[in-house]
Amino acid sequence: MSMGESIKNARRAKGLTQRELAKILNVSFNSISDWENGKHRPDVDTLQALCRVLNISPSEVLSAEYPEQEVGKIAGTVISDAEMVRFLNEYYQLDESDKSAIKQIVSSLCIRKGDV
Repeated sequence: MSMGESIKNARRAKGLTQRELAKILNVSFNSISDWENGKHRPDVDTLQALCRVLNISPSEVLSAEYPEQEVGKIAGTVISDAEMVRFLNEYYQLDESDKSAIKQIVSSLCIRKGDV
């Protein structure tokens, strides 16, 4: 899935049209269309606002276009929590079995708390 498809899916899941999202983000309708069609990408500040509005994480959008190792670095420019940025960077250095173990732990914690 491309970054544009991720944005489109998240926008549709929120029940927003391109025009409605553009108005909320204070960008042109053409910008939303261009992002979703892969012609352009949102800048970092707009990506942060986009993620907030669509209730998605930067990694959900970025992982569609960038290798996992880059997502942590890019997300660091959007996420202001230094500890979370450090965690993401360390996570992307792990091998697949360790990543899988962390995903299972987080999933278990969320289920236990009733978040999933």
